[in-house]
Amino acid sequence: MAKQLTALVAAGLCFGSIAAAHGILANWWPALDLINNGLPFLATGCLAVLELAIATRARTLIRLAALLLAVCFALLLTGLPGAAPEAEAGSERFLRVTTFNKFLDEIEADAVVLE
Repeated sequence: MAKQLTALVAAGLCFGSIAAAHGILANWWPALDLINNGLPFLATGCLAVLELAIATRARTLIRLAALLLAVCFALLLTGLPGAAPEAEAGSERFLRVTTFNKFLDEIEADAVVLE
């Protein structure tokens, strides 16, 4: 049972690390910002991985899980006040979204969101 729990923690650490790395890279590749929409769930999952790591009593796994949880919470807290970074001037536009209260003719929106 202990080996299965250790393998489960290792799998959680791998998945969480990959997802957190994608969240960090979203600053340079805006398409990856989709990962950041699930940061509350990722942080909750990392907390569960930390609890499982504590159950294994393996100090290395506990430290790695705590580090991953800290990174996920840092990503979550830094993402709260703002939004995704703006695209560089002159870059190709792939989607423009506007709300109904904007002037739709001037915006030339690809999608319209009704509030």
